[in-house]
Amino acid sequence: MVFSSLIFIYAFLPLTLLLYALIKKNNLRNYILLIASIIFYTWGEPLYVLILIGMTFIDWISALIIQNACEKERSKKFILILTVTINLLIIGFFKYTGFLLSNINAIFGVPEVIPEILLPIGISFYTFQLISYVVDVYKGEVPAQKKFTYLLLYSSLFYQCIAGPIVRYSD
Repeated sequence: MVFSSLIFIYAFLPLTLLLYALIKKNNLRNYILLIASIIFYTWGEPLYVLILIGMTFIDWISALIIQNACEKERSKKFILILTVTINLLIIGFFKYTGFLLSNINAIFGVPEVIPEILLPIGISFYTFQLISYVVDVYKGEVPAQKKFTYLLLYSSLFYQCIAGPIVRYSD
């Protein structure tokens, strides 16, 4: 779904805003936005929404471990580095596998078939947003979010997924 598509302008956005306006409790409003965001990402490629959810889950668990389970600074730093590395490997796979295989093919002639890997919607945005969250928890600037759904809303909010900006978790 593209922001300028008729389905977005005349159906998705008005319905989301209407539901948001009708519901007065903030926690229920958050769930409306989360459901709308998941639908938005699923519209582009249903399988890729699992990457968004999975990356958010990894960062959520990592932040909780950094805040609550790590006594030593070295352990916290290890979890931070591991989490950032996992995030960068995932985005690197989607963004650079085709490029890397094309160059290897040009030099060595293998592999014969280079797979076309579609880029998940907003992967750069939510990857760096999640990294900033874990770094902020590591630095002690924000507490780790106890509710997974709130962190998922932070990472998936549909109106920011392409244009950004990357927002600090504290904001």
